Amino acid sequence: MSAYNNKQIEIPQATREAAAKNIEHARAEYNQLLDTARKAQEMVIANIPMNLPSNPALQGLNEAQERTMRLIRQNANASFSLANELTKATDLAEILRIQGRHAQLQMEAYALEAEKFAGSTNKAAQKLAVTS
Repeated sequence: MSAYNNKQIEIPQATREAAAKNIEHARAEYNQLLDTARKAQEMVIANIPMNLPSNPALQGLNEAQERTMRLIRQNANASFSLANELTKATDLAEILRIQGRHAQLQMEAYALEAEKFAGSTNKAAQKLAVTS
């Protein structure tokens, strides 16, 4: 083995600091985008005639929109957290450890959401069957 293979390449502090600043800027821009999307969603809901919210299909649609926005925000927050953690990594081994942990946590979160989605889909189908 060569001496090069035994050395860990260290990520310079200045590079990590610049990356952290860029991530915070991206997070702020992303939060603005989500806020705009949330306001647009609220305007659409506010313009639905008052008798329609009792419609199970529209209730289900509204719940799906809210769940989707929540999932988007959770996924983005997890990605930004990963990026912030990566800016603190000083070498490749630490980067790989952080990414592995993040992937495991995300898979667990996706599995949990899939279970919730299946349950809410069944519940919505039952509501529609009762009202039909």
